[in-house]
Amino acid sequence: TITKMLKYLPSIARVTGRGLHQVDGENLIIPVNLEVDKPGVYKMTANLFSKATGEPIAHLIGETEDLAHLGSINLKVLGEVLKEKQEKGPYLLKDFTIIRIPTTFDESRQYGDATTVEFELDSINLDQFELKGMPPVYEQRKLKRFQEWVKSLDSE
Repeated sequence: TITKMLKYLPSIARVTGRGLHQVDGENLIIPVNLEVDKPGVYKMTANLFSKATGEPIAHLIGETEDLAHLGSINLKVLGEVLKEKQEKGPYLLKDFTIIRIPTTFDESRQYGDATTVEFELDSINLDQFELKGMPPVYEQRKLKRFQEWVKSLDSE
């Protein structure tokens, strides 16, 4: 018999809505509104899906500097990802996690509740993005990993 003790931790933050998503340079910005019980630095993650196919498009991450009670976190999606996948929308934003980052060593992470939250986002014009391309260092690492993978296939 395997048993595991679970400890219930009360939620310290809730998603209360979202602002209007918009293209800003090379990113799609999606503001998500929060209400928090304890001031601090918060991190949020979510997943963006195609509404038409249900396929995942991107994993989004955002963070606040210091949130007191009400505020928002901007989640960002690189326009290059959307263009590469030819995903102009509409989208579904869901699978949220909210984490309060510890500010001292004796604190532990605390979590918010957003498990049932889901937002529909309208389509966008993919030509609005000001794409600059990936940084050269990133491209070099990507190419190196690809070359190593090809080399491993040759040795099999």
